[in-house]
Amino acid sequence: MSGALLLLWGSGALWLLMQRNAYVFAVGNPLPSSVNLPEVTAREISRIFPNSKAYIGSQATLNRFKSQGPRYRFLHLETHGCFQPGGCPNLGMEENTLLFANNQTFPIAEAALLGLQKTELISIIIPQTAGPEISGFAYLWERAGAKGAIASLWPSADRQSGEMAIAFYQHLKQGMSASQALQQAKLSEVDRHPAYWSPLILMGSN
Repeated sequence: MSGALLLLWGSGALWLLMQRNAYVFAVGNPLPSSVNLPEVTAREISRIFPNSKAYIGSQATLNRFKSQGPRYRFLHLETHGCFQPGGCPNLGMEENTLLFANNQTFPIAEAALLGLQKTELISIIIPQTAGPEISGFAYLWERAGAKGAIASLWPSADRQSGEMAIAFYQHLKQGMSASQALQQAKLSEVDRHPAYWSPLILMGSN
């Protein structure tokens, strides 16, 4: 009996330990979408840290983001977002929303309801994530509990920015702070035109 209890306690402790060490929750190219995005970056990032998950295409659902995302230290979203007044007819999206699979959208005004107290960083790599309302964008995720956020000032869903995002997480694994990791990731692309490495910005205390 005591052996069985010990086994059950051990399994529960292991599960709790895994939850505390859940690292990256990555979303890539939610489908269907009128404009496809790269998928490789989200997959590669999820392989850098143990206990990470990547949901691609039709698996990148809003329900998974809401129910599983808050357990992870890092949230990485490569999706479409609409931040222009009046919405984005070409994407079929209302303004101030993020796209998930099956054409479900998440109003970022509801970010505070997510409960991201365990989230060290949320990186959202989509066209014009921040734009002119960058301070408000950061504040929404701060209210949600996230300690920091990375956003792109203009379209960055290409091969070069994907490589930089992968380098960023590799530097994080080496023990760098988010600001140090982003700086080093940008330095790895500094020989390219600034349009490739300058749009990503870090907001928050990391």
